[in-house]
Amino acid sequence: MELTIPALYTVNSTQPDSRQIEITINLLFEGACFGKCLFSLEAINAAAPDIQNIPIIDEDGMCGVGVIPESAGSHWAKLLVGSKWRNYLQVDALLWTKMQDKLPDFQENSKDFYNIEVDLTNIESDLQENGLYAVSSFQVGGCRLTQQDADYSTFTSRYGSLPKR
Repeated sequence: MELTIPALYTVNSTQPDSRQIEITINLLFEGACFGKCLFSLEAINAAAPDIQNIPIIDEDGMCGVGVIPESAGSHWAKLLVGSKWRNYLQVDALLWTKMQDKLPDFQENSKDFYNIEVDLTNIESDLQENGLYAVSSFQVGGCRLTQQDADYSTFTSRYGSLPKR
């Protein structure tokens, strides 16, 4: 199974290299996404070591604009997003300034969070009695910048398809 999930990122306050913009991606949170898929701390931690050298593309999917590098540090952080506290796996990533025409205008449109979508592949899950799919393993295939607001509650065909019950 494959699935695209909404996520958020922030621009780090210090930028030591003018060729890139350092960001932190709030990649995935522990709990139910879309009210359908249940991601456990264990499943996310098992996938975390392989979240490196992952491309970040523009909204049209035509151009690479950054990367989650091999040196990406991952860590957990509790964040208040949409009036809910969630435990997020955060990863460091880079956006390339030479692709600035494909990036949001961070100076003019300064906000706490920007939107990004994460493609999950090779998802293994089991249907539980409560109707949730408990995800046991997955891989991150890529990320895509987007202007669409993150909505973790509504599942649409934009995000993929769930297995039949």
